[in-house]
Amino acid sequence: MDEANTSKTTERRIAEKMFLSKINLEILGHKTRKKENERKAKNTVRRMLYVSRITVSFIPSEISFRSPQTISQTKSKAAAGESNR
Repeated sequence: MDEANTSKTTERRIAEKMFLSKINLEILGHKTRKKENERKAKNTVRRMLYVSRITVSFIPSEISFRSPQTISQTKSKAAAGESNR
């Protein structure tokens, strides 16, 4: 009778350990997926900014997006002595 109880207790302990390790693996997997998703999102934004070649200039009152074409026009106007304001 004692052997049967001991084996049941052992089985229960093993089952608990397996259950807890499964939960831990799921938590770790979730954290890993979350980090991967954040990394993918950052890379996507970087790629979009690079591909479209948009430069972002921060002005205290607003954020303006200017394309390289507009920037080169502004530079050429400044070189010609015209003011762009």
